[in-house]
Amino acid sequence: MSHINMGLALRGSVEGDMAQLTGMLEDAIALLAMNNIDQWQKGSISSEILLDAIRHDQGFVWEQRDTTEIAGFCVLDTYDELYEENLAKGKWTIEGSYLAIHRVMVSQHLRGRKVTRQMFLDIKKMGVVNNIASLRIDTHPDNVMMQKTLKRNGFVRTGLLYMPSGSPRYAYEFDLSQI
Repeated sequence: MSHINMGLALRGSVEGDMAQLTGMLEDAIALLAMNNIDQWQKGSISSEILLDAIRHDQGFVWEQRDTTEIAGFCVLDTYDELYEENLAKGKWTIEGSYLAIHRVMVSQHLRGRKVTRQMFLDIKKMGVVNNIASLRIDTHPDNVMMQKTLKRNGFVRTGLLYMPSGSPRYAYEFDLSQI
């Protein structure tokens, strides 16, 4: 599936993207650390995890048409064990199929240029085309940047879940019937 807007093209990620993705991941981890956010720290996310997602056809990139520089990346899956369990607080409001969104990253050179807006628009379209009921995503309570991004893109906070490590995450959902 390819969609071009804002000069960005969506495509499935391939192993050849790993050099750029590793740099983006290192930048994202550093940004979170600089903002005193414990998310993605201590090796919880690695290049190997991204590569595994790519090998399972779950990695997606948005690249600039004119330079082929990767502008954004995320992992999409139709199942997440944590999302199947009841939330520790609150509840998922949309029953049925969902796309779980993970590992959202934007190139440091393009932050603040609405890349995530295009990413979420394309993910919503992908969900609708594939008859998915909702989108689900979680983020760390201290990650106010992502919380604001999710709210701007129509996601609603539905509760709280805990990672296997015990670290809390706010759970967000987007109802695809709104489109």
